[in-house]
Amino acid sequence: VEGLMDLALLRAYKEFENSTAIFGAAVTARQLYLLKKFDEVIYIPDNDRAGEDTVKTFQKNEMRNVKVLRLPDLIKDVKVKDVGDLVVKAQTTVGSLLNRKWLLRARPVLTF
Repeated sequence: VEGLMDLALLRAYKEFENSTAIFGAAVTARQLYLLKKFDEVIYIPDNDRAGEDTVKTFQKNEMRNVKVLRLPDLIKDVKVKDVGDLVVKAQTTVGSLLNRKWLLRARPVLTF
């Protein structure tokens, strides 16, 4: 995820115990280097231009170990931009997405 508050929400679930934030959408060369060391990275972009720019950065750098897990655009007729919006605006939880097999929707970044 991009930010610390999104990370805090994710970390409450065992599926995201080993998660981190990239601190914004401008991924540095050092971050790319470190991310390449993992077997698998799942990036949850914000539903905005910055999130898409990060996906493009991963594509441009041929990050074969990165998968993209998108948030739904709308939940209960509420526009969702990031993980925080699940709780604050859509009044739901990450857990409810997990119960609906959300993790199975992660796709390799190079297929977009």
